[in-house]
Amino acid sequence: MDNPKDFEEDENKLSKEELDALLEEVENDSRQVVRREQPVKKKNIRFDMIIAAVIAFVIVVGGVLLVRHFVVNTPSKAEKAVAENPLQDDKYPEITDVVKNYLNAFLIEDDAKRAEIIAQYVGNLYDINSVKQRTYVSEYSDVECYTKKGPYDDTYVVYAYYQMGLKNIDTTVPAISRLYVVRDKKTGNVYIQNDSGDDIQKYMNKVTKDSDVQDLLKDVQEEFESVIDFMKEVKFDRLGVFTYSPEEGTPACRMDGQIDEEIKAQRKESIMEAQMEISAELGQKFVGKTLEVIVEGKIEDEDDLYCGRSFRDCYEIDGFVFFKSSEELIAGDFYNIKITSAGDYDLIGERVE
Repeated sequence: MDNPKDFEEDENKLSKEELDALLEEVENDSRQVVRREQPVKKKNIRFDMIIAAVIAFVIVVGGVLLVRHFVVNTPSKAEKAVAENPLQDDKYPEITDVVKNYLNAFLIEDDAKRAEIIAQYVGNLYDINSVKQRTYVSEYSDVECYTKKGPYDDTYVVYAYYQMGLKNIDTTVPAISRLYVVRDKKTGNVYIQNDSGDDIQKYMNKVTKDSDVQDLLKDVQEEFESVIDFMKEVKFDRLGVFTYSPEEGTPACRMDGQIDEEIKAQRKESIMEAQMEISAELGQKFVGKTLEVIVEGKIEDEDDLYCGRSFRDCYEIDGFVFFKSSEELIAGDFYNIKITSAGDYDLIGERVE
């Protein structure tokens, strides 16, 4: 007979199947716990990262704005120079009066009288008798003086802007002269010092590069462009342009307001480009017409191609009339040429009887 105690113990034992099922249930419960806890952990980590990113963004943006503030609000060296020494329009009427009298004194015919008047306005009276403005200038008008402080007390760099009238020409020419003006500390009078040294010249060159002075020079450039507008309105048949070349020892070489070579070249190119368009337009008016042409000669390496000049063309200066002829032509003889097309400066045609 079985022992009741043994039976009770056997009754309390779990079968293998029941044990496996219990273990599986415990394992599933633990997995669920992990799943419930894991997102909380990830969420906490992500929240910390977001806070760190926001702080970093604020620091970076703040730094950029701070740098930008200093960059925008801190004037450049050039801006500071202009602010400390701005170009002033007609601040000193006495300087404008001196410059007006100085310029117009050169137009006086009598040598002694001219020297007497100019001597009142300059610090060094050079050989003014050799300056010949009066031979081609009729007047100086609308004089305006723009000033900057000079390198020393009571000195000024003056940009005198004016209209220059030329003899036998109705249109005035805009011009600007740079002068060095000094105020006498005893009398308070101002005069033009035309024998300034290298240190003063360097200073004047320096302030001339300031943006406000460059803007003034651009105004003169705009008036120059009005000359081109005048050309387009008049439509000259022929026009030649030459840049001024200062010759050492000549009066013109000593004059104030010399134009930079680069500016002269640009202006010449602008005028010639405008004239080329005008010339091409005028040339089209001769298409279909017959012109009497004097033969210059035959073009080398071109079959039956000749060049000549019509009544419009100056020798070795203006354009040519190009045309073909199977007959041998003699240089210097005249022939009738019917114009068939036109280039920028030259006409092209064919010989007719």
